[in-house]
Amino acid sequence: MAAGWTTLSIKDAAGNSRTMRVWAEDTTSGPYSFGQVLADGSGSSSLSKTEDSAAVSGDAGLVLLAVRRDVAANSVSADGDYSTLSVDGTGQLRVTSSGSITSSVNGDVAHDASDSGNPVKVGWKATTALSGITLVSDGDRTDGRAGVDGVQITRPHCNLEDIVTGNATDTSGNSTSCIAAQGAGVKTYLVSVVLCNTSATAITVDIKDGSTVKTSLPLPAGSGCVYNPSIPIPGTANTAWNFDGSAAATTVTCSMVGFKSKV
Repeated sequence: MAAGWTTLSIKDAAGNSRTMRVWAEDTTSGPYSFGQVLADGSGSSSLSKTEDSAAVSGDAGLVLLAVRRDVAANSVSADGDYSTLSVDGTGQLRVTSSGSITSSVNGDVAHDASDSGNPVKVGWKATTALSGITLVSDGDRTDGRAGVDGVQITRPHCNLEDIVTGNATDTSGNSTSCIAAQGAGVKTYLVSVVLCNTSATAITVDIKDGSTVKTSLPLPAGSGCVYNPSIPIPGTANTAWNFDGSAAATTVTCSMVGFKSKV
């Protein structure tokens, strides 16, 4: 059959005969594919399209309408019923997090998985004072923080909770603990050492990870020494940081600052 008008005969509810003119596409077998009847009585191309077929200029389609609902509401009474699509007051299609299309955005790479793909831009919550922030519980999700100029707030090396300090004195020239061991699997990284020598004897002081010398510092008589390494000095897990003078001196005072970590 060639493409053209086809007349269908139908009966209404009262049994009266009615006719309907439709435009039928050319077909050689199977059911006819009926097109759209336009307001001027002309026929359009078929509304049936095959998946992955090329689009043709002038192809006709149906206008898809939805119901405006200023307040989201359930439009069906039972699971499995037909429902209308809903739009808001601007005509935008409503989607909710409870449907198959969700409003949340998730990354495509899980924690501790191999990194891949393009990065996702992140934002920070602005604050004028970290001291005014309400603390969250351990393991909770928390906002990243930035100044009101958008610059991210960071701390060198560690959280405040992981800072460790020590202060001790010695007159014997023997190895003396300054920062205690922090427990199984926990290392202490050393970031600052301050030494004072009130005696008239100049000595050197070994800074030790347990019994292992990490660095040796000169300590003049009646003076002091400040050592701030450019990178933190790692210690051994569950091991104290000690200072050990090369000779007895009255009195050597040592102050240390570091942070603890399992790495």
